Amino acid sequence: MDDQNNTSMHFSAIAALVKLGREKSFVTFNDILRFFPEAEKDLEQLDTAFATLHDMGIPCVDCTNPGEEQTEKD
Repeated sequence: MDDQNNTSMHFSAIAALVKLGREKSFVTFNDILRFFPEAEKDLEQLDTAFATLHDMGIPCVDCTNPGEEQTEKD
């Protein structure tokens, strides 16, 4: 049951991150860390978040100031 709740929480965080990305047209790495504060403990979930953002066409930028946008380099 705990695994199911944990998975549900992660999908909720990804959905909220996608919603934020759609509103702003991008997300920052700080946004991602806000939704996944212990990302280093669950790298698979972090990969899923990045893949979902990529699939949705939402770029990740390396700054917090939209005037300084720099998209992630592949």
